[in-house]
Amino acid sequence: MAGDRNTQSQPQPGSQQSQNDKNKDSTNPECKTCNNVDCYVTNTRGLSQKFGAKWIQCDFCDDWFHGTCQSLTNSDVATLDKMDEKNVKWFCNTCLPVIEASLQGRGRVNNNGEDSLALHSTHSRKLNKIEDIMQQINAKIGATNTALEERMTKLEKSYADAAKSNTENLKKGMEISDSARNLLKKSIEQRETENRKNNAVLYGINEQEGKSALEMIKDLMTSDTFHATPKPLRAIRLQTSGPVDKNKPRPIKIEFPDEYSKWEFLKRTNATLRGRKIYCKLDECKEIRDQQYALRQEIKRMKGENSDTDQETDYRIRNMRIQTKSPSGEWRYMTKQTSV
Repeated sequence: MAGDRNTQSQPQPGSQQSQNDKNKDSTNPECKTCNNVDCYVTNTRGLSQKFGAKWIQCDFCDDWFHGTCQSLTNSDVATLDKMDEKNVKWFCNTCLPVIEASLQGRGRVNNNGEDSLALHSTHSRKLNKIEDIMQQINAKIGATNTALEERMTKLEKSYADAAKSNTENLKKGMEISDSARNLLKKSIEQRETENRKNNAVLYGINEQEGKSALEMIKDLMTSDTFHATPKPLRAIRLQTSGPVDKNKPRPIKIEFPDEYSKWEFLKRTNATLRGRKIYCKLDECKEIRDQQYALRQEIKRMKGENSDTDQETDYRIRNMRIQTKSPSGEWRYMTKQTSV
């Protein structure tokens, strides 16, 4: 391996660097390009002028040169000196063609076509040095690749562990979220069921301006039919999605103090006021109402199919199922029910 580069103004005579095998004169070290200790350049007026050029050492022949004589600025020499720690090599203009020819497999012969023993020895020494340098470079590349592979393996493992952990955490979070959602849904359903158990919905009461729904319900209950039924606590008109139809009054939701009062009002209303097209139903949730609507549509469809025949069949809904009335007057559940 070539010695470290010395980027001082010049090597000192008598020092270890000027006494080793670097082809320097021990008392008057010279640049191997210009053969001078000092470096001279031509100024703009064509005169020779002394220039403080930095010195640089070839990593192949170990000779010293003025950086300027090798087409290098002082800044270039300083940069190469810093890069020496990273095992970056610099070769002089004399050695570089030899190295390129050796790497390409071209030999050198003298003008007579005969091998020169001295040149062969020099080339052998330089080739050995090239091999040493290449081995060092390959070793560094191999070490770097190994380090990169180890780092990539660690990164891949770290990423896999992180992805697995995140997936597990996300899965747990989703499970917790689903569980919380189900609990909330059940809680809401229980609260709505609790709120609805004392309610009933009354249909067929015409709307009157200046009179509240509760006042109209109390007026309705003044007859002897409801004399023993407790009065409701609250009553409100339900809203509709479309405009109000005077011929089809909006239903009234009624809240009673207890379930017994609700059932008494419901039974008496349906038993005595059906002829006036006034009837009462339970305050069901939307899901139940949708199922009841589907059952009513199915009854309408079956009546339409039987309209072309002389046979008339009565239908009704009980326990979310359709019943038919037999000729003997007995109500029976249909064997084939429509899924709702």
